[in-house]
Amino acid sequence: MHILVLFSILFLYSSQNFFPAELYRSKLQAAYTHGLIGTNAIERAPTGWGSDKATECLSLGMGLKKDLYFGDRLLNYYPASITTYNPCEGLINWVQGNPGQYEFQSYARYWHGHSEIIRWLVLIFGLPIARALLWFTMFAMLFALWSVMKKALSTVSRKANVISFIIVSVYAFFTGLSDLHSSMTHLLSEISILGIALFAYKVLRIGSSTSIIMSGYGLGGAYVCTSYMLNPQSIPTAILVWATIPIMVKTRDAINILKKSIQLIISLVIGYVLVWTSKWIMISMLTPYDIWLEVKKQAIHRSSHSADSLSEGVARHFIGFDEYPPFLRAIIANIGALVSKIYDPRYSTMLALGIYLLALLLATVLLVRLWKQKSITLETFQTLEARFTLSVLLVWLLSIFSVLIWYAFLTQHSFDHATYTYRSLVIPLSVLPLILTAAVNTRLSTTKGKSL
Repeated sequence: MHILVLFSILFLYSSQNFFPAELYRSKLQAAYTHGLIGTNAIERAPTGWGSDKATECLSLGMGLKKDLYFGDRLLNYYPASITTYNPCEGLINWVQGNPGQYEFQSYARYWHGHSEIIRWLVLIFGLPIARALLWFTMFAMLFALWSVMKKALSTVSRKANVISFIIVSVYAFFTGLSDLHSSMTHLLSEISILGIALFAYKVLRIGSSTSIIMSGYGLGGAYVCTSYMLNPQSIPTAILVWATIPIMVKTRDAINILKKSIQLIISLVIGYVLVWTSKWIMISMLTPYDIWLEVKKQAIHRSSHSADSLSEGVARHFIGFDEYPPFLRAIIANIGALVSKIYDPRYSTMLALGIYLLALLLATVLLVRLWKQKSITLETFQTLEARFTLSVLLVWLLSIFSVLIWYAFLTQHSFDHATYTYRSLVIPLSVLPLILTAAVNTRLSTTKGKSL
């Protein structure tokens, strides 16, 4: 499996040898002329929701330098502005043929497999259609997620369609999907996360232990090839929330499904690390670049506790938190980035406000329904169904805990990129209606023989 993944890496980077850069330049020139790309790396999307376009500019610009040995190309050279760190300025200067305004720089700490995918899409279809294809894929996967949730909820709720729509809408709204048309890179990342969760749902439902382990290896390696280092903290959470919990709710087989899920997650992490390590070994063999020094430097940086570079959009809300421990500030920053979707003036469009109020209304209805049920006593949890519901709740809490652990250990990274890493918190939030509905609709026998 990993040999196949490594061959995929070699194939993607070998494609640079025959990639028609000039034709690609003309495609980007047309996109620039029509205002689809620009030099402002932090320009806000039309909806007003936060969008950093620098990542997409990096993806569009990776691999454009031709006069490199094969090993050097694995270091991800991209056109950068000579005056400041602005990948968008460098890309546009390359598009316009202004070599005096940019220079190629290495982005050695990443392997941008997603760059190869995006560049070929833009070359073949043009930038608008390439974005539309990614959007279509995203909507198809959101529809598939809705179908999974509906099947799970159909056993405990008469309103499975509506509640499943709420689950998908909560995720779609808070991850800012209406903003992703300005960043194909992050759109591809969300597609990868949803794809892994949906595949995990299938393999956990019908797969044997052997197929689960092999699937985990393959998923981890494939993620390195397509979306390496884009939102990886969301993978275990997505498997727990979008694959494990729906199967548990539908089958009532909590312990067995959880064991399979842990097995899948562990094998996925191993597969990810093996391909990740193989990439660095391959580079160290093909180039004199001291890649291990780069790996060490980036690892130290991302796990450091000098959290002092929070994005301005979130930093404005954290005056007075300077005395908190850095790892706690990283967690607060990500929670704040999530909440700031609501009360930050830049996000207060009528669309955002309307969807948010609708989500609040629906969540309130679910909470009121839960409140109206008879009280749950300690005796209630002695029943088999009650213990099952409690186990589902514990898996949900585990998904939240896993994200917070990531924030705590990779403090600097989580603090620097809180405007993106907060999306991992939205995954367990998105399934909250399912948890509430399962608790409300599952008939739990009390010691008096009465249901909730």
